[in-house]
Order: sequence, then C-alpha cells, then structure tokens
Amino acid sequence: MPALNRLSRGELAAAAIILVVMAATILLCAQTLIAVTAARIASYRAFGAHMTDPVCYSPFCDYPDFWGAGVLLRAHALATLYQPDAFHAWRQDLFSQDIPALNWMYPPPTLLPSALVSFAPLLAGYFIWTIGLALLAAIILRGAGVAWWPIIGAMLGPAANWNFLLGQIGILCGALLVAGMLNMQKRPRAGGALLACLSIKPQFCFLLPVILLANRNWRALAAALIAGLAIFALTLVCFGWQSWVLFLGPARQASAHQLNFPDMDAQIHGTSVLWALRSLHAAPAVTYAGQIIAACAAVVFAWRAWRLRGIDETARIALTTCLLPLAVPYGYTDDLFGFSLAFLILIRIDRSLESVCFALLWLSPALMPLIYVAWHVQAGPLVFLAGAVIAWRRMVAAPAARPA
Repeated sequence: MPALNRLSRGELAAAAIILVVMAATILLCAQTLIAVTAARIASYRAFGAHMTDPVCYSPFCDYPDFWGAGVLLRAHALATLYQPDAFHAWRQDLFSQDIPALNWMYPPPTLLPSALVSFAPLLAGYFIWTIGLALLAAIILRGAGVAWWPIIGAMLGPAANWNFLLGQIGILCGALLVAGMLNMQKRPRAGGALLACLSIKPQFCFLLPVILLANRNWRALAAALIAGLAIFALTLVCFGWQSWVLFLGPARQASAHQLNFPDMDAQIHGTSVLWALRSLHAAPAVTYAGQIIAACAAVVFAWRAWRLRGIDETARIALTTCLLPLAVPYGYTDDLFGFSLAFLILIRIDRSLESVCFALLWLSPALMPLIYVAWHVQAGPLVFLAGAVIAWRRMVAAPAARPA
C-alpha cells in the first residue's frame, strides 16, 4: 500500500490500462485456445488423421510436420522429407488429398526434438510438444533470472497463443534468445550455449555474430562456437551428411519459393520488411532492396547497441528483439514470443506512458493480422521500428552509458 500511495494519478491510470488490456487479451486468447482444442479433439476422435481443423487446412497446423519429420527420420526416409513433391504426397496419404503443400525447410538440428515427439500418437504428441516446449522455455528463462510474472504474461499473450494453436517452436526460440542474451554478461558460457541452440530456427541467428563480436564477449562467443559445432557433430552422427546435403539443396529451393510466394493473403501473419513492401504492391526489386537496407541498418544499430557499456541491459535485449525481425526476410507473428517477453520485463508503473507503449507492443502480434485484414498492409516493420526507438531511449538513459 505505501508503494501505491506514492504513485501519481497518471501512473495509477496507466497501471489500470495495462491490466485491463492484458486481462482482456489473455481471456480472449484462452477462450480461443480452449475452443479450438476442444474442436480438434472431437474431430480427431471422429476422423483420426483425416480430421478437419478449425484453424488450418492441416490437422494441428504446423505440428504434424515436426511429428511427421520424426516419423520419416525413423523410417530412414530423409529424402522424402526434404523433397517438396515427395513430402507433399506423403502428407496427402497420411492426412487428406485436399491438404495444401507445406514444405519442410528446417535444418537437421530441428530433427532432434522431432524424432522424440514422433514416438507418441499424433494427438498425444501435440500436447506433449506444445506443453513440453512451454515448460522448457519457462525453465530456461527462470534459470536466466527472469521473474515469473513476465514469463506467465508472455505465455498467456497473443504470440504464445499463436504458437500453441500452430504447434510451432517460437516460444522455445524466444526463450533461448532472451535467456542467452541475459546470460552473456554474468554467465557467458551458458549464454553462448543457449544462443547456439537457436540453430533449430536459423532466422533467429542472424544478428548473433554481430552482438557477440560487438560486445567483445569472447567467452560467450567461444561457447557459442563450441556448442554449435557439438550440435552439428551430433546431427552428423544421428542423421549423416545426407541431412545437410538435402537441407542445403532441395530445402533451400523450397525456402526460396516460400519467400517469393505470390499470395499475400497467405502471409497474413508475416512480419518482414520484404512482405510489408510486397503488401504495398512494390516491385520485386524494390522489396528486396528494402529488405537489404533494413538488414544493413539492423546490423549497424545492433553493433552500436552492443558496443555500449553502462546501459540498461534489458532495454538492449528488447532493442535486439526488434532489430531481428527487421533484419530477416522471413518471419511470422509466432516468432515474436521473445519480443513480447522483453517488453514485459521492461514495464515499470512509475514510467506510465512508456509502460503503456510496452503493453501495446506485447499486444501487437494480435493487432498486426487485424491491420492486414482491414487495410491489406503488413504493419510489422512499423511496430518493430517504434519498439526499437523506445527501447533505444530507455537503453541510453543511464548516465553511465558510453562506448566500449
């Protein structure tokens, strides 16, 4: 109570706005997740793998592809997994002839968890996969010193909810990213090892060499390299050279096709500069030029940010989670768990207007698709740019901020 008495009316109003917005969003996300899950269970019991899904054309959306990758791996059929036509035919036989093509574009390290979940039946595996990844993410974040309330807030938010609906791995990747950066200073070896684990989803790795080199954190860099080589060696032992040959061949071609997919309505949850420019009907050369410029700018600002000393470390992490989706041409709202979490960590009631902005950034993974539906424009880059500006201002506000 004494702490509350010291808050101004504006700060109390800001706290009320944050709580109301977050509570309403959490209730809506929970309602959607419960309704979809109940419909999926009923459909699976009635039709098995040929079920209809209320969210996706594929049963359980993206999760069956992780599960299916493990099934094909254990059947020694990696060529089927990484060949788009063969994989599509296999999925049609398993699920439905009407199922749309969805290519497997993940690197061999992603096959490690996929192989484990494939031992479970499809429905049970979905719950093991989604709940297990969320619990693992929470354990990693608590180990990095993140308080429970931002972890729970992020887990109940729209970015995490979309991961649960899809059966995606964005929650784990976001946790590895934030925990890795948090650990870089106090436990550099653990931080580097956690960042190396992001090899399961390569777009999360784009800025990692930049921040490690800019920070001159040689122990974290060495740990990341050693852990990365260990993961690479483990994939060679488990899956052989063929897995990397297939990933760098047919899978890379499938990735290029997905990046240039002409149907923008299929990218309603897209977040990249490239897709945002395409939603404005820009010419292909302009979209790629814009993406390259955005990536170069993200590298420059990441380098500058991680060269500084005496700054707000959590603000620098939040800034990095904004720069990353600006830098890569391929990204979706389910990749924004770390972005949402970082800004929840920054919320302070005594900074009322700033904290309301942070709450809106946490909400933005739900707002971006709605903006696209209303105006057919992807607003992700503008959201990340606004977040980067706010985070940079918080970061350098410390009087001791200085270059390394």
